[in-house]
Amino acid sequence: MSRLSGRQIYLQIDTIKINGLRIHFKAEKSLAKDPNKCEVKVWNLTPDQRAQLTKKRTPTVALSAGYAGETTSIFLGEVISVLHEKDKRSSDVITTVNTTDGGDKMQKARVNMSFGPRTKIDAVLRALVKSLGLKEGNVSRVAAELAKGTKQDIYLGGVTLSGNASQELTQLIRSAGLEWSVQDGAVQILNPGKAINSSAVLLDESVLLDTPTVNTKGIVTGRTFIQRDFLPGRQVRIQHEFVKGAFRLEKCTYTGDTGVGEDEWYVEFEAKGKLNG
Repeated sequence: MSRLSGRQIYLQIDTIKINGLRIHFKAEKSLAKDPNKCEVKVWNLTPDQRAQLTKKRTPTVALSAGYAGETTSIFLGEVISVLHEKDKRSSDVITTVNTTDGGDKMQKARVNMSFGPRTKIDAVLRALVKSLGLKEGNVSRVAAELAKGTKQDIYLGGVTLSGNASQELTQLIRSAGLEWSVQDGAVQILNPGKAINSSAVLLDESVLLDTPTVNTKGIVTGRTFIQRDFLPGRQVRIQHEFVKGAFRLEKCTYTGDTGVGEDEWYVEFEAKGKLNG
């Protein structure tokens, strides 16, 4: 805890930068194909601010949190619902915003494209991602690797894609032996079980809030303070009396509330990898 002090939060909804108000958030992000989601509650926005959020069709939410020098992007996505309610006990007006980081686009995006013989897999990949309307993330790097790898000619005879763009992308990714998810509105493609190219986050007893557990499927669960770049796909190195090893974060659930004590500022995680001992 000594190196994590001074809670910090940044929240912008549409053009409204929110400072000095009570904020509660819960964000769930994972490597699964299902869209990530986040719920944010804000106390006592002005009437004009509430009206702005109600009128705007799909305002954007940008949420970062952490500690001094250790903040990270918790969520970046589009609002799918806004609700204003008055707390009968305090007369506070609480605005609840639910958001997703690409779910609406993934559900609605359709494709109807044909590619002729000798089409390379990277060209199909780029076209599918573009049709989803999401940010490219690490697509360019992955496409370049596929263009010179053993999977480059899986569409040697050409291919026709028709239907839901997300489902077509899933089929391509599986054919290439990869996996994909959406993180903060950007496509993230990884090798199965492999982490993104970055150094591991150390999780020892100074930042773990409870004892990590391992189930029969080898999934480690635990809880730690919100810290920089603690995101699905990142590698973590756990050094605890009962659990040690290198793992990849599979799911992170971030919870914070500026109106309560320091303890309400943490992330629950699930990770998979290799135990040492």
